[in-house]
Amino acid sequence: MPHASARAVVAAAAPTSGAHIVWIRVGDLRVHDHPGFHAASLLPSTTPIVPCFIFDPEEASNTTPAFQRLVHEAVRELRAALQERGADLVVRVGSPAEHIARIAQETGASSLTCRKELEWSRIPSHRAAIDAARDAGVTAVHEWSAPLRECEDDVESAENVYLTTTARSTKGAKVSPWADENEYAAARGKIVQPLPPPTKLAGYKTRGSELEDPFAGEIPLVDSTRAWAKLPDKDEDEKYDFAVAAAYEAINDPELVKRRKGRSRTDNAFVMFSEERMLALAAEEAAVAIPPVPFRMPGGETETLANFSGKFILIFV
Repeated sequence: MPHASARAVVAAAAPTSGAHIVWIRVGDLRVHDHPGFHAASLLPSTTPIVPCFIFDPEEASNTTPAFQRLVHEAVRELRAALQERGADLVVRVGSPAEHIARIAQETGASSLTCRKELEWSRIPSHRAAIDAARDAGVTAVHEWSAPLRECEDDVESAENVYLTTTARSTKGAKVSPWADENEYAAARGKIVQPLPPPTKLAGYKTRGSELEDPFAGEIPLVDSTRAWAKLPDKDEDEKYDFAVAAAYEAINDPELVKRRKGRSRTDNAFVMFSEERMLALAAEEAAVAIPPVPFRMPGGETETLANFSGKFILIFV
């Protein structure tokens, strides 16, 4: 039977006419295993690809400053990854509906792909943006999903029937029709193989003229994005921010800067120092208190992949 949501089926479903918008939202800031980018990479090389991300202050208000820092880092890394592949990330701040419509008009886009939104608080803005895109001339919209496991249509249908009938009407019913996780895994099928990142994506164009960096837009300052967040940070996040601020203050201490400027060129080169000289340099640095900064997993795709592959190394100083 056909798979309801296998990666290959999703990738092959992308439309092939006009400029193509890849709308990226929080949760899919990556190029690896991204059905939208994979689909875009299969389009004709003459099809302009318009990846875009919209910082939504209203949506950000339901998050913490630490979360917004992670988003900011991921956006910066994604832009660099796309530029390496011949494209760029269009960045905007404000209403997704307003900016998606404007981007579609400015690029002459006729198709758009985005991740299917399942979080109830974000569904209204998601639907509004899709409607605005259609009003702006986008005729084909494809919403993708990336489930962990392959799933036959009849299995998914049986799950939906249980969730909408038995689970709702029977007191004390299980939240799933499966007896345990092993039965669930057996019914759902094998884990889907991740999609490879695209090697090249066609750059975007306006109606006849190349869109340069001003169109791509600037990424807002991280302090600005953190200011949108209205939920409090966890204790460890607050300690991290405090330590970073203290470290910057110590590093920029005028006395320390003066000492460093006063050193000879050879002091900063890779040369052999006597033990006495090394101890003297260490004492000089120790004279200014630079607090240790607590470890924090950076945002962005590179660190995440390294962590999953077991190659992430913690260095404590």
